[in-house]
Amino acid sequence: MKKLVRDLIPKLIRQSGRTPIVRQVTDLKEQKAVLFEKLDEEVQELKDGVSVEELCDVMEVLSTIALVNGWTPGEIVAAGTRKRWEKGGFSEFFICEFPNPPSPFEDADDS
Repeated sequence: MKKLVRDLIPKLIRQSGRTPIVRQVTDLKEQKAVLFEKLDEEVQELKDGVSVEELCDVMEVLSTIALVNGWTPGEIVAAGTRKRWEKGGFSEFFICEFPNPPSPFEDADDS
């Protein structure tokens, strides 16, 4: 099994007396691919057992996705604030049914 691990994991494995097989990904396209694989893994773990540690893992992967795309934490916060101001958040738990779904050509970004 091979997977993306946190930066200090290879060192911690070595300190335990084992020898990990490690490859550092330097290609940007591959970095993005392994990050989205890791995001899927971490989201599944969060769904399997909601905890602050699992939520932290998801947020760490999201932070790294932002980093490899060149976005700063400030840009992420500003975009989130703007979107929340314009469209709200999800805290009211509205479920909207669309009997006649909007055309894919309409500007109806609901994310």
